[in-house]
Parts: sequence; structure tokens; C-alpha cells
Amino acid sequence: EQNPLIDQQYLEETNYVLQNDFRRVIPYVYTFKVFAKGRWYLRPLLSVLQEEFRSYNEDYYLRAIASGRINVNSKIVSPEYLIQEHDTICHFVHRHEPPVTSMPINVIHDDNQLLVIDKPPSIPVHPSGRFRHNSVIFILAK
Repeated sequence: EQNPLIDQQYLEETNYVLQNDFRRVIPYVYTFKVFAKGRWYLRPLLSVLQEEFRSYNEDYYLRAIASGRINVNSKIVSPEYLIQEHDTICHFVHRHEPPVTSMPINVIHDDNQLLVIDKPPSIPVHPSGRFRHNSVIFILAK
């Protein structure tokens, strides 16, 4: 049965390893995909990355653009590329998620309209921050 919340391709991008009471996600490549915002139009790609996505420094962005890990419309472009309407910017990153406890998530009630669970405190409910596959949504979907 197909999961209505998560596409199968996302469920298949990695697996878990249970080790020493922890659930560990095998590192995987994740694609951040964003559609150009109006305020970005006719601005250089590097400038947009530095001002809108401050997770990395200029050197990282320059290397990522040159290698194609950051691309526009599936094409390698220069850091000076001017963002256009309808552009799609993709950033491919190698993800390492923090481990969470391997304690089970217990289903207390499920009637196809309401799901009640008892989850360990270290597991986030939905993907956020550094957690994606190590979230209740993904664990239950697998």
C-alpha cells in the first residue's frame, strides 16, 4: 500500500541501522529544491545564496556552484548567473542525521482517521532541522 504522505522515492533514499540502542540513518544525498522568488529576479546566484541561505560561506557556495552541487534548471551556471522567473535552484547535500533512540514507537489507537502513539522523547514528530528520516512520520511510513 502506498503511503499518502511520503513519496516512495523518499522512503527508499536511505535505511536505518539499529546499533547500541540507537536508530542511525545511513548517510544519503538530499536535494534542496527551491523555485525563484520575485525578490531574487535579476540578482546574481551567489548573492542570493549568501543572503537567503546563510548556512554556508562564500567559498563553499563557489565550490558547490562550480561542481554542479548547486545548479539552476538542472544546468551548471556561473556564480554571476542572474536569477530569472521560473528558475529552479537545486542544492545536493550529503546528509548525516543525528541518531535517535531505537525504542519502539507504540501505536495506542488507529482507526484510519486518528492515530495515537506513545513515542520516545528524542524522536521528532515531523522532519525539521537536521532530522528527516529519524522522525516519527518517516519511521512509521517505513
